Amino acid sequence: MSEADPAVRLTDLRPGTVSLTGLEPGTVAESIALSDAALSQQVAARVVHTFILINSAVLGIVTAVFLADCLLLSYGKIGAADRLVSTNVVLALISATTVQLGGIALLMGKYLFPVKP
Repeated sequence: MSEADPAVRLTDLRPGTVSLTGLEPGTVAESIALSDAALSQQVAARVVHTFILINSAVLGIVTAVFLADCLLLSYGKIGAADRLVSTNVVLALISATTVQLGGIALLMGKYLFPVKP
């Protein structure tokens, strides 16, 4: 990356190489700012991975129960009214996922982009 290139990625930031918001390159303040940027990246990645993992697990459980419902229905062991995965379950899953995504996006936004006093 050349000195004239204005595009700076967080992974390219190293102490003493660029100035962050007017900080003198190579100073303690710049090192702290770079550490904060790296920590923000790590936290964001971990939160997103956790979100994906948990929602995948929930979808796996719902899929397993749905397949059990299908088998029980096909063998005549339960009636259509006795299903475990009903419309209410699907709507609750969609609603909960939407609320989770909004909450995660809000928290990550506030953490990654704090309001300066």
